[in-house]
Amino acid sequence: MAAKRKGKGMKGMTIGGGDKRPTKSGAGLTAKGVAKYRRQNPGSKLKTAVTEKSPTGKNAKRRKSFCARSAGQMKKFPKAAKNPNSRLRQARKRWRCKWQFLVPVFQCRLVVDLWRKKMLRKN
Repeated sequence: MAAKRKGKGMKGMTIGGGDKRPTKSGAGLTAKGVAKYRRQNPGSKLKTAVTEKSPTGKNAKRRKSFCARSAGQMKKFPKAAKNPNSRLRQARKRWRCKWQFLVPVFQCRLVVDLWRKKMLRKN
């Protein structure tokens, strides 16, 4: 049997309470929200976003890790990935992730092939 999780998780986190950022200002948790989460979930190591232009050391690794995880979320939730105002896209923008939407190579080739066919029809 799995052990019960202790703590409340993200329950009770609101934009109005100042715990979460609205999507217009980059989504994610504020410093106040992170502090509240850590109080509710003892032992948590949650930190705020890495928003520096060129972080070094551990912060660079945290950013790289977040961007990789959120790229996976973009594949899993294509509707959110296509919406520029979604919390996912806004959080990636705030973290300064390089690619907003990752397209698999075979899809790129498909798009190029369709474009070539269209151009050949015009001529």
